[in-house]
Amino acid sequence: MSKKLIIVPFDFSSHAKAALAYARQNFPDRQIKIVCVLEQGNPYELGISLGPDYEADSIAKCRDTFYQQTNEDSSKLDFHVRFGEPSDQIVQFGKECNATHIVMSTHGRTGIKRLFLGSVAQKVISAASCPVILLPNQWFEELTNKDSSYKEMLIDSIYKSASPVEETNDVQP
Repeated sequence: MSKKLIIVPFDFSSHAKAALAYARQNFPDRQIKIVCVLEQGNPYELGISLGPDYEADSIAKCRDTFYQQTNEDSSKLDFHVRFGEPSDQIVQFGKECNATHIVMSTHGRTGIKRLFLGSVAQKVISAASCPVILLPNQWFEELTNKDSSYKEMLIDSIYKSASPVEETNDVQP
């Protein structure tokens, strides 16, 4: 039997941090792989250098930023960076890894913003080959409606309570 694997897409937002914390708390016995998808740079943007080291530099910066912002132990999480359209890369990564679940959040965009920016979550749900646990923006906003410092405190407390747990034979989601 293959190891049960959870994919958590990560875009450095508070919502993504909450999705990671949710996955750690609700799936303590599962391997978690983080995937950060970077869109290919536009060579006409100021400050963009698409030389031979572009991807390697981007991956290193992304990885370092992730571990600095989340204070995660790099030996306990498997962090990956992909380049391309986010929903396509998330779905492809899930298939390549034989993920049992994808845990992600929404940003709650509506109207014109959603029309132009699209919904990565909707595209992932439509194309994924495994179940997708989607944490709606409203869930996050209702829990953190007080102020931004409360949001960070909530995420920090979930991280602290999501320490590794010994494996048991109990059936979990």
